Amino acid sequence: MKTNIFSCVISFFILLLFCKAYNTSSLLETIKHDLQIVNNSNFNTVVNKFRNEKVFAVLFFKKSNKNIKNVIKNYNDVASKFKGILTLCVVDCDENASLCENELSLYVPDYKSSNTHHFLIYPINPMPKFVF
Repeated sequence: MKTNIFSCVISFFILLLFCKAYNTSSLLETIKHDLQIVNNSNFNTVVNKFRNEKVFAVLFFKKSNKNIKNVIKNYNDVASKFKGILTLCVVDCDENASLCENELSLYVPDYKSSNTHHFLIYPINPMPKFVF
């Protein structure tokens, strides 16, 4: 009896983890996109490290932003067409708040309260990044 209850509890937690992972990845899945997904851990190695040789366009968004699924779809279409010429990246600000704070606060002071996504362009160094 105890084993059966334990199995049910374990199964329930596995199901919860699966559902959480599915919901989190529903907007951005590396396999389904030509977009480079950046976060707190890899932003410097993906974007800043290669700014001497590449141009990056980074979409900063929150899942609550109006029409964000269509924006990401269209952004991915552009990424597919310009693959190898321009690197298009995305940052989920719900999951990477400190990165969004560091990158957006100077350029978009009200980004936390706005219900829209933001693009920053990172041209080849030494040109500074700018809002698009």
